[in-house]
Amino acid sequence: MDSISRPDDVAPISYTELAPSGAPARWIVLVHGGGASNEYYLETPDGRQGWAARLVSLGYGVLVVDWLGLSYEAAQHVDDRAASARLDYESVCRGMGVFLSGLGRNVVLVVHSMAGPIGFRLLETHGDLIDGLVAVAPGPPGNIQAVPEIVRESDQEVSIRGAAIDWTIPKMGFWEPTSAFVNDKAIGPSRRFPRECIEVFRRTLRPIPARMLYQRQNIGGSQMRIGPTDAFTNKPILVFTGGADTDHPSQLDQDIVAWLTDQGAAVTFWSSELPLLAGNGHMLMVEDNSDELADEIARWITAL
Repeated sequence: MDSISRPDDVAPISYTELAPSGAPARWIVLVHGGGASNEYYLETPDGRQGWAARLVSLGYGVLVVDWLGLSYEAAQHVDDRAASARLDYESVCRGMGVFLSGLGRNVVLVVHSMAGPIGFRLLETHGDLIDGLVAVAPGPPGNIQAVPEIVRESDQEVSIRGAAIDWTIPKMGFWEPTSAFVNDKAIGPSRRFPRECIEVFRRTLRPIPARMLYQRQNIGGSQMRIGPTDAFTNKPILVFTGGADTDHPSQLDQDIVAWLTDQGAAVTFWSSELPLLAGNGHMLMVEDNSDELADEIARWITAL
């Protein structure tokens, strides 16, 4: 695994590079969501190849990013964890911008869940380096995200209600993934998740810097707002979510697609009602039809 270390105001970026035997058709960057790591792109909990290997087998070069810089090794060091606790969306996006700028090649960017706003910001700041964006169950930008009702608040933490779970977020440090996060948000009523592997999946989860999660929930209107959006004009963007994702209702995707269209993007929207997505939950890349989903993404990329 290679890494890029930067000052505190720029998130450290680690990445794994995989390439086919011949010249890659394109390079794809896979960006994981919150509470997770790049592991779920590399291997599924039931031991099958992840999206990264599948895409390589289809002729693509793949870079699998670890945007939090919280490898298990780094998490053992106080200095690394202290720096990571200060991370917010802006510092992660700056780190990702440094990463993209240093590649020397254009990419297709794939973002999932909490990384959705990262993808939208990178289109704003580095759109000339991004040939297309695949947004899987993406979190929305602050431009259109509703401000949640605060249930209770103290000097140490704030509690809000979410679509699938309630969140109690500390104001400093890290938020640790809970059983509700695993069972009700990540998996939920999915008919595709390998439930015999829940504990394997649970062990891959990581704490989320509290500042980032506070922003992701848009508490007090804190989520990043995107703009100017000149780079969105005619930019190919694919948006889709699993049909059994209770944390990401279909209306949210429709709102995101409408906003992207208003910015001039060339949006492809796969409705959650499509047979391909009907039983999928939030973690589509580790569910039992993950290869089929990767193949469909590859077909969309090939047509760019």
